[in-house]
Amino acid sequence: MPILLGLIIVLQFLLQIFNTAMGYLMNVLSRLFEFQADAYATELGYGKFLKTSLIKLNKDNLGFPISDACTPLDHS
Repeated sequence: MPILLGLIIVLQFLLQIFNTAMGYLMNVLSRLFEFQADAYATELGYGKFLKTSLIKLNKDNLGFPISDACTPLDHS
């Protein structure tokens, strides 16, 4: 087996693991920033507006690309 071909195959497997781990960490960091932004908006007194806008986004499925018709959203 040529050395270059073996190196390419091994690097593909290693980088795939690295890419998956980095994707997970970036998702965690993104969620952390979202929670911090929500807490800051609540500190400024915009908590009620934030709540109603998030409920509206959820109902309109604008913020959630995967919707399930079997589970209706009831936020009354």
